[in-house]
Amino acid sequence: MTKHPVYLMLGIWLIAALMLLILPFQLLARPLTGYGVLVLAAFFIAFVTGSLLVPPAPRADSAASYNLDGMDYAVAERVLIAIGLISIIAFCLDLSGRNLLDISGGQELRSQRANTLLRAQASSSTAWFQIAFLTYPAGYAYIALHTIYVRAISCWRLSLFGFLPILLSILSMGGRSPLLYAMTIFGLAYLTRRKSIRSSNSGAKSHHLIKPKSILIVLGITLSAIAAGYYFSVIFIVRSEAMGGPEAMFKLAESVWGVGFKGSLSEQIFTIFGERLTYLIFIFSWYFVQGLVIASNLFSDYNGPLQFGIYGIDLVSALVRRGEPETVAHGFLALLSLGTYGFFPSAFGSLFVDFGLAGLFMTVLWGYAATLCYRKIKFERKGKWLIFAPFVTAGIVFSLINTPLGFANGLVSHAWMLLTFSLLRQHRSNPTIQAPASLPTSE
Repeated sequence: MTKHPVYLMLGIWLIAALMLLILPFQLLARPLTGYGVLVLAAFFIAFVTGSLLVPPAPRADSAASYNLDGMDYAVAERVLIAIGLISIIAFCLDLSGRNLLDISGGQELRSQRANTLLRAQASSSTAWFQIAFLTYPAGYAYIALHTIYVRAISCWRLSLFGFLPILLSILSMGGRSPLLYAMTIFGLAYLTRRKSIRSSNSGAKSHHLIKPKSILIVLGITLSAIAAGYYFSVIFIVRSEAMGGPEAMFKLAESVWGVGFKGSLSEQIFTIFGERLTYLIFIFSWYFVQGLVIASNLFSDYNGPLQFGIYGIDLVSALVRRGEPETVAHGFLALLSLGTYGFFPSAFGSLFVDFGLAGLFMTVLWGYAATLCYRKIKFERKGKWLIFAPFVTAGIVFSLINTPLGFANGLVSHAWMLLTFSLLRQHRSNPTIQAPASLPTSE
């Protein structure tokens, strides 16, 4: 973590605000309100307040290292591998007999599941799916653990025990968030790995950082990002074709979403990029800026019941649905009547629906926890705490979508992260601070 959580949070939201201002968005039925902006500012102040509660740390010793040579991660790796295998087996049994290549069919299945929530219908998920739902997020923890601590990254291990359970979850549940989150965790973990090596070898030559294998890893990341972007684009195009094409989707966005794309510079964008590519620009940018708009909408107009985690946390909604599906339906129908059901509420909008203004207290805790991790990593050089770095950063980046505990089955993901942290063991090294020659090996 090189950026203070407060600066990162403000930067991410500032980028979203600039995108909303520069691109030709028209908030036809979702205007930003003064009250909504004030409540949003209160949530930012709460995050900053939590950050300020962390005692200031002395400036880091430039010679201090993370002592990764003394890090024993073998038990944590074995546990996560076992959980990953359970997830893979459970998903394979749950997915048997289904056409996994039918993208439009998968979208229809997701729509049906959303409608069953509104109708207070009981879940029809199998026991295998329930097991997989609780175990596949361990893949995120494995991606972070393997990428940060292992001397030589094993692509097949990372793919099998890290990414495969997550890809299977997408085939089972649909959506893009799990893959986006996995790629983000990997990218942030790789940056953490490189930063920790530089810090641990600040006085030594760093030519070992640029190796053919490192170049291949960076190339792999780039190609994976391109492939994921293409996959997301195909999904959006398939959806638009099912509705009559991009032109029909723009009209749908105006009439149903209350959002247009015909503001300033729209004619130039349509002329340069064409209708289909402009549609992709609109849909990808709306994916990230909608949290700003929907949050203001919720702050100003939501008068439904407090949902106490049902709205923002997947596991809570799944558990409550088992016992009281009417409670879930009642809360979600209130969001549907407001026109916000199915949209990303942002972390602050999600906390507001679940806890009201008491969500400000939750945000204080979030700011405190994020800054504490930053202090332990940045200033105290705690190698064990590096496992938190990608999750803390990703939680702030995706605050435009949901809370860290709500995005991509986040509560379960962070539970596996905490278990991984508890299983890491830091052995004492020579009292004299030494820079490790390289990262430890998994062999």
